[in-house]
Amino acid sequence: SPYNTEWHGRFKELVQYYEKYGDTIVPQNFNQNLPLARWVVHQRHQYKLLKENKKGSQMTQQRIETLETINFKWAPFDSDWMSRYKELAAYHKKHGHCLVDGESHNIILAFWVQTQRRQYVLFERNEETTHMTAERLGLLSNLHFEWTVPEAKWKSRFIELARYVRRHGIGQIPRNEPSNRDLMRWLREQQKLNQQERLSKEKREPLLLLGVLTIKAYN
Repeated sequence: SPYNTEWHGRFKELVQYYEKYGDTIVPQNFNQNLPLARWVVHQRHQYKLLKENKKGSQMTQQRIETLETINFKWAPFDSDWMSRYKELAAYHKKHGHCLVDGESHNIILAFWVQTQRRQYVLFERNEETTHMTAERLGLLSNLHFEWTVPEAKWKSRFIELARYVRRHGIGQIPRNEPSNRDLMRWLREQQKLNQQERLSKEKREPLLLLGVLTIKAYN
């Protein structure tokens, strides 16, 4: 069929790449042959669909065996990913969250964390180019990973407030000083949402524990 002819044509190009570079990890921005780079991504995606028993996979056992004759890597970034994950797990154990930023003196890990959020979005859209998997999703969720930027920003402010309360005592509201202005604005917004019964239980309960919300029964 024309599809099989095209498949074997791309495979021959991959063999040439392998003979030249010694691996099958074609960069997605490989300008010398972008169609080949996209084809390689597609093969990994089709393989993932097959392994997850999802419909529509064009991967076959014959193609798997053909690709593996040139040492094709189905998940070439797994070892690197696990290495960063272990770094993040250590960070989480020390700080209690996964909000790594450039000021933490680990810019590479901070960039990796941002990448996981982008990959999660692609995963939710079922994009072929995502490196996120259900297994990785589970591992990161075990660390209470903040998947969205708003979620991450909220948790960052909450941690800032918790540190203030730890220093000054339960129920102590940050003073309206320049250094606390953004935190005060955020806290007032949470208090307003609470009064309007629009603050979620997941956000309300930790704030109640800090003594910065008026206890109010929700219907």
